[in-house]
Amino acid sequence: ALAAQMIDGRGVVSSVVMVLLLVLVLPYMVEMKYLGPKLSHLSIDEITGVIYLGGENHLYQLDGDLNLLVDIQTGPRNDSAMCFPPPATCFVNRTATNNYNKVLVVD
Repeated sequence: ALAAQMIDGRGVVSSVVMVLLLVLVLPYMVEMKYLGPKLSHLSIDEITGVIYLGGENHLYQLDGDLNLLVDIQTGPRNDSAMCFPPPATCFVNRTATNNYNKVLVVD
């Protein structure tokens, strides 16, 4: 069954969350500025410690030390609100449209 993993506040999990909060919520306190895609969701596999991040046009997988394991680009894709998804034919021009991660679930 699919179930969202909740952050439990233990050890490494709370450290990762604190670092991410500092980078994402309080950028004026950090000497470096994150210039990558906007991030919107965080999920942690409590068994493996793997961290999943979802954001604008990307899904990321990091290990417990915040090393990038996987970066999947999900957009932008040519799309139009007037068209059905590809491969359906559309007579309206599709334009590059960003993909925003809506749900991030660890199964």
